[in-house]
Amino acid sequence: MKTILVILLAVCLVSGLSTAEPLNKNHISADAKWIFHVDFEAFRATQLGRLVQDDIRQNWQPKIDALNQLFGSDLTRDITAMTLFGSKAGEENASLLIYGKFNKEKLTALLTLNGSYKKSDYNGSALHHWVDDRDQKNRVGAFAQDNLIVISRTESNVTSVLDILSGKASSLAQQQANPIVPLTEVPQAAFVLAAAVGLDELSQDDKNAAILQNSKLMAFVGSEDQDSVITRLRLETKDTQAAEQIEMVLRGILAFTTLRQKDNPDIAALIGACKITRDQSMLNVQFQYPSQALMNILKGFAAKQSEAQTDPN
Repeated sequence: MKTILVILLAVCLVSGLSTAEPLNKNHISADAKWIFHVDFEAFRATQLGRLVQDDIRQNWQPKIDALNQLFGSDLTRDITAMTLFGSKAGEENASLLIYGKFNKEKLTALLTLNGSYKKSDYNGSALHHWVDDRDQKNRVGAFAQDNLIVISRTESNVTSVLDILSGKASSLAQQQANPIVPLTEVPQAAFVLAAAVGLDELSQDDKNAAILQNSKLMAFVGSEDQDSVITRLRLETKDTQAAEQIEMVLRGILAFTTLRQKDNPDIAALIGACKITRDQSMLNVQFQYPSQALMNILKGFAAKQSEAQTDPN
C-alpha cells in the first residue's frame, strides 16, 4: 500500500479540476476511531499547491507521463481525494479510499501481472487479491463505485466498506454520537484533516507513545489563508496535569531543536512560527507561515537531501 500511496500523492498534486472532495462520512464506518483525509482539489487551489504543481511539472513531467500511460488514465487530473480510516490501531485495520476517475480494465490487467493475484466475488462485487512486492503482505481491493477504489490488508475491511455503500451497515454520517464526528467538521477550504478519539486505547501497545496514552482525542487541520499555510493541532488530555506535562515536553523539544539548529535560520524560522497554548486539559499548537517562503525552505531541504544521497563520502 505504501508504494501506491507514494505514487498517488506525488502525481495527483498537479490536477486542474475545480470541484473539492471534502470528507464523505457516508463512506466511513460508524465505529471509526481515527481518520486521515487529504483533499487534493482544495490543496491545488492554494498558493502552496500551485507552487508544488509548478515544481513537479518542471522536475517530474516525464515520469508522470510514463505513469499515466502505465495506468491508462491521467492520474494528474483524475485523483481527487484520499481517505484512510480504522476502528483500531495498526495497518491491518486500516481502509484506504481513493477517489477519482479510473481505467478499471488497465488497472486490473496490471494486477494480474502479480503472480499472487486472484479474484473473488462478494455480493456481486469483484474483490482483487494480491501480495505487495515490497513488503510481501496481502492486499485486497475493489472498485466500490465508478469513482471510488477501496484497498486494505484484509478482505473484511473491504467488504465492510462495500456493506456501508450498499446500506447494509451504518456509516459515520448515521452515527452522530461517535465523538469523532465533531472533529471532522472543518472548513471546506481545509486540504488535510486528521482526527482520532480513544487515543489511550489506540496507543496502548506502543511503548513509545506516552503522549498519546495520556490523551483522549486529537484533531489536526491544514489550510491556507491569505497565501499563508496554517495548521492547527488540538490535543485533549486525560487531565490538567497531563496537559501541563505534555506542554513542557513540546516546548522542550522546540527549544532543544532551536539550539541544535542555531546555525540554520530556516529551522529557527519554522520553529518560531509554532505557537503553543493550553486551556486546562486542552493543548493547541498552531503553525502559520507564508506559502512562498515555506516552499523555498522545502525545496532547500530536498536539495540538501539529494546531495547527501549522492555524496560518495
